[in-house]
Amino acid sequence: MKIKSIDIAAFGKFKNYHLDLDDGFTMILGENEKGKTTIMSFIRMMFYGNSGKTSDAEKNPRIKYRPWNSDIMAGSITFTHNRTNYRLEREFKKSNSADKITLINLDLGTTQTLSGSDVPGATFFGLTDAAFERSVFIGGLDAPAKNDVADGEINSRLSNIAVTGDQDISYEAVKLRLQKAREELLSRGGKKGKLDKTALELEDIQKEINAARQTEENIAVIRQQIALKEAEIEVDAQESARLFGQLKDADRLKKRIFVERYIAAEKELADVRQGLCLKNGNYADGVFLADAKSLYGAYLNAEEKAQSLGTELTRQKDELDALIKQVESAQITVDGKARLLGDKCDDIDSKIEVIKGDLDFLNNKIKALKPEKKINLPLTIVGLTLSLIGAGLFFLNLYIALGLLGAGIILLVLGLIIKKNILPDDSVIQAQIQENSRKLTDLLESKQNLLKEISLLNQKENDNKIKVAADKAVLESKNRQVSLCEKEYQTARVVSKSAKNALLEHLGVLYITAEEEKLGEIISGLEEKLRTAENIMQKIALLADHANCSSVAEAEEKLESYNIAGVTESVTEQEVDDLKERFKLQSEITGKKRSELSALKVELKTLCDSCPSLAVLNRKKEELSQKIQNYKYYCDSIDIAAEALDEAFCELRKNYSSALDTETGKIFLSLAGDKYKSVSVSKNFDLNVTTEEAFGLKSSAYLSSGTEDQLYLALRLAITKLITADSEALTIFMDDPLDQFDDIRAEKAIEFLKDYSADKQIIMFTCHSAFADMARNNGINIQEI
Repeated sequence: MKIKSIDIAAFGKFKNYHLDLDDGFTMILGENEKGKTTIMSFIRMMFYGNSGKTSDAEKNPRIKYRPWNSDIMAGSITFTHNRTNYRLEREFKKSNSADKITLINLDLGTTQTLSGSDVPGATFFGLTDAAFERSVFIGGLDAPAKNDVADGEINSRLSNIAVTGDQDISYEAVKLRLQKAREELLSRGGKKGKLDKTALELEDIQKEINAARQTEENIAVIRQQIALKEAEIEVDAQESARLFGQLKDADRLKKRIFVERYIAAEKELADVRQGLCLKNGNYADGVFLADAKSLYGAYLNAEEKAQSLGTELTRQKDELDALIKQVESAQITVDGKARLLGDKCDDIDSKIEVIKGDLDFLNNKIKALKPEKKINLPLTIVGLTLSLIGAGLFFLNLYIALGLLGAGIILLVLGLIIKKNILPDDSVIQAQIQENSRKLTDLLESKQNLLKEISLLNQKENDNKIKVAADKAVLESKNRQVSLCEKEYQTARVVSKSAKNALLEHLGVLYITAEEEKLGEIISGLEEKLRTAENIMQKIALLADHANCSSVAEAEEKLESYNIAGVTESVTEQEVDDLKERFKLQSEITGKKRSELSALKVELKTLCDSCPSLAVLNRKKEELSQKIQNYKYYCDSIDIAAEALDEAFCELRKNYSSALDTETGKIFLSLAGDKYKSVSVSKNFDLNVTTEEAFGLKSSAYLSSGTEDQLYLALRLAITKLITADSEALTIFMDDPLDQFDDIRAEKAIEFLKDYSADKQIIMFTCHSAFADMARNNGINIQEI
């Protein structure tokens, strides 16, 4: 069986979530709270649902993983089983019976609707929900909680496989049939048959006998305990006396500690005061330090003010220089532009005068031109033409010829008499006049523009003169400010020098040379020494009270009186406190034992008063035993059959237990190394190991948490392998099984799981990115949530 993909419509925090899964080993990485456990729970719920009805969300996944909005909790899983592709769809309601379950055969295209009582997990995994969680569904690697149903199912499957290779044959059924056959002779309640009743009576008598014997044994044990307790109390009393004597000596030794500390503190104070000694023989105190700090603060303030005024003076001088340059530059710029435009205007006026002279000359030249008198050429030509035509027609038609000739002569005479006035050609002169007029217009326009520019410049010059005048007023004010600032600066320098001299004079009484650049360090060092001296003096005052002395001489005298013969070192306060604690504990132990002794004596008296007679009880037992012998013949054969059945089951257990031990040990050795020799698995799946270092079995509870996790992982994998040995391999689901593994264990486990997944699918969820890096290095598929 292999899971191909998971689709969550709505489940917990997931909505419309899709996850593809590959064959072999797949590691799914997700930080805490990303939903790894939610996906694991979704897989289990899809195949097995949940029958719990509790309202506790932590115990009821239908409540815990209900979508955070109003979406319907549902999803699907696509998987292969026996080479057939299926998709299981489930819509979760309030209970399994109300769930809507659909199974689709993707190869055939058929759809099957399952009832709420159907368990798809039992069909495809071949396991009940409890057995599923104790085999292939590894939610944790702690020792599994006791579950007789799940243990019985797994044991049955293992035993059947070990002996017959068939999981469907159940020896439990044979056992039940034999038990029913025996109940025909002996009732299940033990109250119907004679043998039942007699046996019950015998059991009651035997219980009374056993109780009486136990009471006598208890009496003997209590008497022995009383004797031992009395001996222990005697030993404890001697130990208490010894500790009390040590405590008296320790008190004197403890007082010697305070005297020694007082002497050491006085010497430490003398050493510190050497650095506070003044040239006049006195010591620097808090008043001296306060004066020094005050003078130093005044000096720093004066120096800071002087530096600030110096910086301000420099800035104002720079502003003054810039203002002077600005005024000078403005005057030079306006004067230069005015002179340049005046020169241009004069040049244009000269050109205008020249052009005006040229125009006057041309106009006079035109006036001097006169018109000419010339013959009327058109009349002359027409008259000559008619005269020639008339002469040509003279022989053809005399009258026409004479007429034409006469008209031609008249016109010819008129052409010679009537003359035409011809004006002179002045086009060239007119062109020159037009060109000069255009030039004159251009020059006049240029002059007009220059006059406007000169007017604007004059206005700007007037404005600039006003600004220059204002700047000069500012300049005078700035000069006064600079002078005032310079006076303040000189005054501040004098104050700073005076403050420094006062400080140097104050510190001059010290033996330390007061260098200017180290004044702050000297005052800080002085303050530190005064603080140290004050702390030592407080310490001395406290030690003087504990040591009960007021001088070093008195302390040295007391030190001699506190010496104990043979003891050269003082005890610490902790040692004295430990001794007191031991004495107190010893006293408590002795008191507790005395109370226990009193309780034992009371218990002894009570048992002696309540113990019945064994002789009477033994006589009743013999009578009942004789009766039972008369009835046993009828059920001996059933007892023999039951004994044979028990032997068969013991042998059966040996068969499959050996296989489970071997497979678990094989996997465990692959994970943990050859330090361990073998593994033993009980019927209840308790684990024991044997090692190279120690003889005998050792319970898994004595192993480290990491090794114990390796062992339970090996058990889960071994069970899964054995119960699926003759069937299709099942997918193994794991939720952070390597959580308590160190890096070496984890890397070894990942390498093993990669090889182990060669013929099966393993899906492991983890929040450890280091495990994912190990998996990548081994070529394992990684998916992130």
